[in-house]
Amino acid sequence: STGMKQKISIAISLIHDPPVIIFDEPTNGLDILTQKQVTDYLKELRDNGHAIILSTHIFSVAEELCDEIALINKSHVVIAGGVDEIRRRYGNNNVELVYSDADGRHTEVLPKSVDGSDTLATYLSKGVTINSYRELMPRMNDIFIKLVTGEGA
Repeated sequence: STGMKQKISIAISLIHDPPVIIFDEPTNGLDILTQKQVTDYLKELRDNGHAIILSTHIFSVAEELCDEIALINKSHVVIAGGVDEIRRRYGNNNVELVYSDADGRHTEVLPKSVDGSDTLATYLSKGVTINSYRELMPRMNDIFIKLVTGEGA
């Protein structure tokens, strides 16, 4: 099967513990559990100082594994840099606030304030319980589509 061939290819590539690892679509053809195992192992290698060069069409894999990324379209780099830096650059400056009150659990998308404390203080003064407060960041595939098609630009 394709998945078994991919597993063998990965094992052969890693058996000698190389300092630099180059992968083209490392999770292609793998079942979901094996994808997670491969991704977790690559993160472990990265965290232990190995350099990993990754080519993939699955942006979520790149976001999870990479510190630096280059998005390429038709042989041209459309953007390159740190994953978090790129996501912030294309963010919409909104936050998601999840809170609970007597009526249940609620989710609101709000404009991001400078430090968020004024927004949280306003909601806390209403007697609600804050469940979560996080900055909404675009996904890499959304950024790629925006850059190459102009959609949402």
